[in-house]
Amino acid sequence: PGTTQHYTLNHVYKRPIGRADLTLEGSVQAGRFNGLDHGAFTGTINVSSKLDKTVTAFVEASVVSGSSGPKSGAFDAIYPSPILPHGMRSQVGFKNLKELTFGAFWQPDTKLKLDGFYTLVGLFDSKDAWYGIGGTPNRKPGGIYQDPTGASGSQVGSYLQLEAAYKLTKHDTLSAGVGAFFPGTFIKKQLGTNPSTQYWGYLGYGWKF
Repeated sequence: PGTTQHYTLNHVYKRPIGRADLTLEGSVQAGRFNGLDHGAFTGTINVSSKLDKTVTAFVEASVVSGSSGPKSGAFDAIYPSPILPHGMRSQVGFKNLKELTFGAFWQPDTKLKLDGFYTLVGLFDSKDAWYGIGGTPNRKPGGIYQDPTGASGSQVGSYLQLEAAYKLTKHDTLSAGVGAFFPGTFIKKQLGTNPSTQYWGYLGYGWKF
């Protein structure tokens, strides 16, 4: 590997729009990555609104560059995504990504919090790989999820996830979640089969000092 030295310029813009809140965030990168000329970008737009004192709904869209050409164009998140690895969020990294999420949070009191969201996942560049939160391609039997020809398309799939957290005491928190992943055309063609919907669930216990 060659030299990696690139620079990232990030900007966040927030403003209220009536009863809603708008957040725009964008980043551009330039420099060298593994000896190649590097140029990449990402952009996210989030619109959220409080439906009442306890419920907040939002919609969020992200575009993150990928690269299949002679230059380096896949956005380098530098650090792995900080999201807890529950369900599909552990498989969707901030790299070569098109993502659209609809979600809501419900917090009726200081102890209980519920959230749910539905996310559509696609590839920015259909010839580049599908990346996980660590920045490396997700693996499949016999290799990685990538079609250099682009013939598998860009539709990775979609997932639905519901989560709950309850503070038992100021030190203890109990959490749980369930979800479902609906494989898209990209995964079906990569595997050469018609995989069924994947379901998962988890229980968690947290304690802090």
